[in-house]
Amino acid sequence: MDTTNSAGQFEFTAMLEPRLDYYLSASKNYNFVNGVTTFDMIEIRKHVLALQIIAQPTRLLAADANKSGGISTQDIVELRKLVLSVQDSLSQQESWFFYNAAYTFINPEHPYPEIYNTLNAAIKFRTSSLPPFHFRAIKIGDVNESADPGQ
Repeated sequence: MDTTNSAGQFEFTAMLEPRLDYYLSASKNYNFVNGVTTFDMIEIRKHVLALQIIAQPTRLLAADANKSGGISTQDIVELRKLVLSVQDSLSQQESWFFYNAAYTFINPEHPYPEIYNTLNAAIKFRTSSLPPFHFRAIKIGDVNESADPGQ
């Protein structure tokens, strides 16, 4: 386990065995309230009431605070507990969700099963061909994407 630099870059320092399969994953699980505001909960509420549908798959995933595979009032309850400092983490989610940047959503209107079941944020590679690796990050609860990734 290692950490990226402030620009989000990482370099392998250990010698990797040739011709073996490796998996690279990313995680960040602190400062859950970063970027989560009342405005995010209003956006989720509008979606639940079908007043203004959240169309982007990454924002749908950000709104699924309880990792149920959909968006409901329970997600708002989870986020409200964070904003009001009733709890300092989410019960079912990490604070950030990472996935391979090369991934294209199969069903952008309902991204949950494919993301939660198949991606698992790991990139498989062999040392014989080390391309650049790129992850995308979603801050859970931050529907309007106002979080500071450096926090």
